[in-house]
Amino acid sequence: MQEMVSFFELDAWLPEGLNTQLSVDKCKNLPNGIQQKLRLALGLGSCEQSLIIIDEPFNGAEQENAQYFNRLFTDKLLNKTVVFSTNDPGLIATSNMSLVLEPDGNLKYFGLTDKYLNSL
Repeated sequence: MQEMVSFFELDAWLPEGLNTQLSVDKCKNLPNGIQQKLRLALGLGSCEQSLIIIDEPFNGAEQENAQYFNRLFTDKLLNKTVVFSTNDPGLIATSNMSLVLEPDGNLKYFGLTDKYLNSL
């Protein structure tokens, strides 16, 4: 867990490290980007799961946090099956396979991500 806290650069926000007490009020007072990183760090834990599902990992802050997502996929989650949803085409490039849906929920594309991105 400490590895994820450090990975997302949250150490400064947790003065007592993993022993920091996080109340609802304390979390609400954190900047949105820090809240998102904290949720991801807590959800991923030590990345021991073989299947990881992430819903809109950096909703509203994709551009500034894309570096973390790229590093996750080339390091911590390299040999994991990860299902994630995003509206940011830039984050799609981090995956091997993509399922792209139309706004009405119908299938638009399923297959290799590179092939989909080349068709745009």
